[in-house]
Amino acid sequence: MIGITKRLKQENRIEFERFANFGRISASLIHDMSTPLSAATLTLGQIQIEQSIDPLFKRLSHDLKILETYLLAAKNQLSGESNNVNFSLTLAIRQVVKLLTTQANAHRVKIVVNISSNVRIYGNRVKFHQIMANLILNAVEACDLINNRPKKVTIKLIQLDSRTVKIVVSDNGIGIKPSAIPKIFNPFYSTKQRLGRNGLGFGLAIVKEYVEQDFKGSIDVNSKQNQETKFIIMLPLINEIS
Repeated sequence: MIGITKRLKQENRIEFERFANFGRISASLIHDMSTPLSAATLTLGQIQIEQSIDPLFKRLSHDLKILETYLLAAKNQLSGESNNVNFSLTLAIRQVVKLLTTQANAHRVKIVVNISSNVRIYGNRVKFHQIMANLILNAVEACDLINNRPKKVTIKLIQLDSRTVKIVVSDNGIGIKPSAIPKIFNPFYSTKQRLGRNGLGFGLAIVKEYVEQDFKGSIDVNSKQNQETKFIIMLPLINEIS
């Protein structure tokens, strides 16, 4: 019994150290990325002023500003600050899809967006972007080993009633093994080895934390091997999160 307790304490200490190291690395990366990103944004803005404004420059400038917003949000998160606002889920989803379309095309995956209405919610917009980006990228990568059918990721946003919205991110990829489903949201657990990649196992754990803690919602997953996987998010539509 003493041996088991000692082993558990050691495992908890190792896990804590891994989280601490990840936090230090994240803070360092945010600092290192902020300066060149800001410089690139300023340079691009100057080019637009001095030359004719090309639509590609405008899009690049817009995307860089979104990345700056992500970095600022991550910096605020590490320092314990937050930025909750009332924002459009519809617009947020379309922005994330726009950012990830090039990557999806590289994987030969088509992203289909099916939104029935313009839904607004209160919360951290950047964290919602991170939720959607994680789920969409995972779905795109899950389609990599599919060769016998067109690769597709579908995003649905449905307002169920005046108080609840449902978001479904689905793919027709390789699916998730039944034995992995109970562990899929655990920190450090990754299924990307099946795709020949190394994953840290943080993505879905962070998604679950944001959905439940920041948006007071729930997330579930349904999967059929070699057919499809669906991540289902239920969010309450409230004016302010206490």
